Amino acid sequence: MILLIFFAVLFPLLLWRTFIFKQFWLWFVVPMGVQPVSLIHAFGLLLIFDLFFKSHKQLDNKRVGLSFVESFLNTLFLFFLGYIAHKFMPLGRLHVFN
Repeated sequence: MILLIFFAVLFPLLLWRTFIFKQFWLWFVVPMGVQPVSLIHAFGLLLIFDLFFKSHKQLDNKRVGLSFVESFLNTLFLFFLGYIAHKFMPLGRLHVFN
């Protein structure tokens, strides 16, 4: 039962993070001339980044639910900051040190 609840919460969180990653890719990488990524490609890249750059800690049962909430809120905050940065980006050519 705990495993079912774990995946019921984990899957929507992964979809949420994948959507945010795809938006960041569109906002910050595509203007530099790189192709846009699909949702599936964004999911794969996110898994690769998590595998190599994230420290995976052991959590006790009481901490697991709080960890999901923290992850969702952290991603929401980063999305908000990314949206603000995106709105301040110049349109057209890339401006570097101007």
